Amino acid sequence: MESGLPTGTNWSVSFASTVRASETNTIGFTAPNGTYPFLVTGVSGYNLTPTSGNLTVAGHEAEQAVTFTNLTAPHPLTITEAGSSVLLPLMIAWGLNYSQVDPNVTLQTAGGGSGSGTSQAELGLVDIGASDAYLANSSDSNLVDLPVALTGDMIVYQIPGLSASDHLNLNGTLLAEIYAGTISTWTNPLVLAAQNATVQSSLTSLSNASITVVKRSDANVDTFVVSALCYLSWTGWPFGVSTSAFGALNRANVVPAEGDAGVVSTVGATPGAIGYVGLADSGEVTVEGLGVAAMGTNESLSSSGGTNLSNYVLPTAANVTEDAELGFTQVDLSSYGLAVSLVLGGSPEGPLNLTLGAGGSNPTVADPTPYPLASFEYVMIKDSPGGSVVTPAALAATVHFLTWAVENDSVTTGGTPLGPFLGAVPLYPDPIEVVRSVAALLTMVVTSDSVSTN
Repeated sequence: MESGLPTGTNWSVSFASTVRASETNTIGFTAPNGTYPFLVTGVSGYNLTPTSGNLTVAGHEAEQAVTFTNLTAPHPLTITEAGSSVLLPLMIAWGLNYSQVDPNVTLQTAGGGSGSGTSQAELGLVDIGASDAYLANSSDSNLVDLPVALTGDMIVYQIPGLSASDHLNLNGTLLAEIYAGTISTWTNPLVLAAQNATVQSSLTSLSNASITVVKRSDANVDTFVVSALCYLSWTGWPFGVSTSAFGALNRANVVPAEGDAGVVSTVGATPGAIGYVGLADSGEVTVEGLGVAAMGTNESLSSSGGTNLSNYVLPTAANVTEDAELGFTQVDLSSYGLAVSLVLGGSPEGPLNLTLGAGGSNPTVADPTPYPLASFEYVMIKDSPGGSVVTPAALAATVHFLTWAVENDSVTTGGTPLGPFLGAVPLYPDPIEVVRSVAALLTMVVTSDSVSTN
């Protein structure tokens, strides 16, 4: 017996290899005693629970209830979102495009930063909280973490005489030794060994080859990702892995800067400087005229610092996506769900098990150029209704919206290209493995029409 469908709506069930359809709320079969599989066909616009299962006949009528839940809000409804400023342009674009799919639902965005989005989602004050990093104890707050986009970090520098098109080659080992102070000049043999002839010539011609390291003075996810790559790549790494890993980094030629904007301006004003910023700041990096380093995969690592020039890759959309695809071949989703803040695709130890000296991304034939400084952007939603904001109708509408967003791809959703948004905030579409996992999680948030036999 089904519930939830309007009278006259056609639905169907496959039971014991027989398919029957009905426009009433009951579909019946006759079968001898035994256990039989059933499969209910979905109806567009409705969530269905259960979709399949087994039904046992044991001398009397057996019945299976199934529920169709209307995913389209019957009245105008507003979904509220707050949090990550990096995700805000994408959320605005998704909201505009989704209004073409369901004019009854409006997405109200607020931004306010990851901390605000997390706390408001925990308290049930918004339907969607957006964050640059996953909430480790999300289950304690009845939240579900969902990665909805890819981003990452880039290493930027200001080296006199080095053209922006002649990218400096670095890898996790070199970066770690530069930040630790073991490498202090651009003419260090390990640095030179990783460069092509043009860049080598520019570096050896510097009148002052000293490296100035620019560190973030504020706690942030960029520091987490960069320090993790350094930790994975060099056994001598002294600063650990955290959002404030460089707090103890205090020596000559180390300059603190607050926020990505501070890093960009400080590196731009300091010849010989190096720093790191989120990919969302690529526009500011270009305006400032900074160079962007190509980062080496594990195959670039060697005792000499890395001489395989073909394994240094730039932070393009394709290369960031390759890293995420590789990362999801290493993650045990049954243990970790989708709480993956650091991708580092193909790390031998897995993206979540940060083991000293394990290295970064391992290229494969399918994914030959993974960019190792990739990470996810997240949204958090309640796993069940509660309070005056996250009502059953609001949560159902939220799940439908997010399912639409991840399954229809963040580049062309609703028929309106998101290219301008991706140019300013390069949030790359999730690889298909992530999309499938997110969609599967969403089906578990909002749940249940009936099958009877005799």
